[in-house]
Amino acid sequence: MNSRSPFDSPGVWLKGNLHTHSTESDGARDPDDVVSWYADRGYDFLAITDHRTRTIVDPPEDNSLIMLPSMELDGRDKSFGGEYHLTGIGLASLDRTESGTSLQAAVDQVKADGGLAILAHPNWLGIAPHQVFPISGLDGLEVFNVNCEQGNGKGESGQLWDHVFDAGMSLHGLAVDDAHWHGPDAGKAWVVVRSQTRTAEGVYDALATGCFYSTQGPEIHSFTVDGNVARARCSPVVDIRFVSQGKFGRRFTSENGEIEEAEFVLYGQEKYVRLVCIDREGRMAWSNPVMTAA
Repeated sequence: MNSRSPFDSPGVWLKGNLHTHSTESDGARDPDDVVSWYADRGYDFLAITDHRTRTIVDPPEDNSLIMLPSMELDGRDKSFGGEYHLTGIGLASLDRTESGTSLQAAVDQVKADGGLAILAHPNWLGIAPHQVFPISGLDGLEVFNVNCEQGNGKGESGQLWDHVFDAGMSLHGLAVDDAHWHGPDAGKAWVVVRSQTRTAEGVYDALATGCFYSTQGPEIHSFTVDGNVARARCSPVVDIRFVSQGKFGRRFTSENGEIEEAEFVLYGQEKYVRLVCIDREGRMAWSNPVMTAA
């Protein structure tokens, strides 16, 4: 996995959402209203991911919101007999697609058009690790999807993420709101990239190299693995978790208040370590995994 740490890279912090819908597919707001909603709330970049169509919208006047032309591809994969959804972020010319018969073919379409291929809400769809392992070209998966969490409590896909890492498949993890505007789903999860420039190209590069973290609200200030020690600093939370494969990892909590940092001496068998921070309201933040020397 080609990764850069966002916490020791030069650049600017930019907030964005990479999965949302408009009336061009199954959303309840028209595209201009969608864009204005995020622009008014201080987002720096946005991908409208309507189903099977690339919705092109300009940002509001006098606003620097960076628009990333994108789409949600979907279909039923004949190889495993299940449904898949895939967001293609940063598409150059792919305007429309039909319902597909192969997740791999959808990934190939996105990559051929210069986009990033993100597996959407895999836990909600019931996608199993063995169905992901054969797929080449995936850039990431949605570790958290607000709409799915609100719908049936299956918006978090951290366990699948760990399984694919255990098997040696490196993917970045993104949190998104997947707003459809039929309920209070918008703005409740996003990614924060460390971009070298305030441009679409800078955002794409940060996403492609994992130079970001995902959150529902908590801020991750730093996360490092130096030798056999993992260290984290964040905004005040009640739970800091160093997550690794299988039984490895460590959880730190506070009984009488909040904590803002933790340090974990590795057991020495960890293949990777990723960070999860949870605040008093139950909101979570996720780092991308850091590979270790084990």
